[in-house]
Amino acid sequence: MLTDSEKQQIIKSIMQAFDKWGERYYRNLFAQLNTPKGFDTVKIAFNEESFLERRAIDLGVYMDVLKRCNETTTISKHRIMLIKSAIISILKGSFTLYDLGSESKTSDESSNDPIQNKEYTRRQKQRLVHDYYPESIFEIEPKQIDTDDERFNHFSSVFSNNRLPESPVDMPVREYRTVQYDSAISNQTITDRLFFNSVLRFAFPQFLEDILKFRDECKTVFENLGENNDRIRFLREELTEFTPTLTTFYSHMTSILALRWFRFKSKKTQNAFFHTKFKLPYKKSDAENAKNLLVSATNSNDYSSFLLSHCANAFGYYKRPQDAILLFEQCRNLSNDVFENGIISQNIAIEYRSGNNFKLMLREAKKALSYYKKSGKTYHVCLALKLIGEAQYHLGFKESAISSFLDAEKLANELNQDKWKILLNIGVSFDHLGETHLRDKYLVRCLPLIPEDQTDTILGVNSMLGFR
Repeated sequence: MLTDSEKQQIIKSIMQAFDKWGERYYRNLFAQLNTPKGFDTVKIAFNEESFLERRAIDLGVYMDVLKRCNETTTISKHRIMLIKSAIISILKGSFTLYDLGSESKTSDESSNDPIQNKEYTRRQKQRLVHDYYPESIFEIEPKQIDTDDERFNHFSSVFSNNRLPESPVDMPVREYRTVQYDSAISNQTITDRLFFNSVLRFAFPQFLEDILKFRDECKTVFENLGENNDRIRFLREELTEFTPTLTTFYSHMTSILALRWFRFKSKKTQNAFFHTKFKLPYKKSDAENAKNLLVSATNSNDYSSFLLSHCANAFGYYKRPQDAILLFEQCRNLSNDVFENGIISQNIAIEYRSGNNFKLMLREAKKALSYYKKSGKTYHVCLALKLIGEAQYHLGFKESAISSFLDAEKLANELNQDKWKILLNIGVSFDHLGETHLRDKYLVRCLPLIPEDQTDTILGVNSMLGFR
């Protein structure tokens, strides 16, 4: 039976695979810098880095590349072979060309196209490991076998626990990658986009369909292994269920394949790619299909709603309130919980506010109030009343708005420790409404109630009040 430590080691090897891929990539680059091909190699690397970066930070690009990779038969066949090589290397540490499957006896081995036949020939497999995916697959010390047949040479992948072979450029590569990493994480806009894009993918049916197809391809590999043990059972469970490990494995693998797709393109096509704008449309049918696929994959309405709500928040980050509302409405279709429905209605009201649709904002805020009252959540009742007040104010019903804010304030007296949060929320609402006198009134009353450990909040309130 596998220990928890052994299980974590398997997961860690998958989680860190793309870091190892990056190290291999830059080793190959640095090794050629002082050669006659150095200048051309740098230009190629610049384009490839730009491609991967654009795919990561622009979800429209990501979805377009996903579509084009799926339409490319070569990439689809490579994907199946790479999944197999990765899984075997995770389970056994290494694989041989022979392990990757039987060879075609009818194929012309001189062909440059590795997908002309159903099965790969020995030469085609050699090209896969040596030429097409040199950053992903590397040769390791062979076992003592009395043969020169390369079919029995041992290879491993960046998904295994094996250490990468040492290289003379290890030190400069690591120094360069450290600087590169520090630069990336210091850019808050980029890190935010990377996070929200990783979440928002789950709102798109084409992404969900592909990761589920990927899961089925993993299942096929396990079915054809011809053996079973604790290690295999654990990895099979991780990669054939809708788990974070599956998502990470899929993300790393499809990134590697996407770059291969880009490399297959002519220079003219590659250059055109960087000047093309990719739209990212979203429809009600997309939201419905995403919901149905998630429920089918997870067998859980709650988990599906959890994912869709995060996707909706990501749409909110990108200032796409109507698309966020489409997803929140699907969340409401999945929920029978009164309090949860209150949260969803409140979120929808906030998105309508972002879109300046104050009539529908008022409608949803009133729904939220009704749900919160039924659930007995006083704090959230106050929040709903505050939203109602904002919507009424925007619609010109200022007396009604002030009444709603006063109702929220009065009810906040029952909250004791959390009263300051409601006063702060009301103050912020008046700030949005341009009522600076009322804003300051509530912020001044809120300030002495804020716990001392809430330093950032205290500083923020002081800043709004103009205190130094």
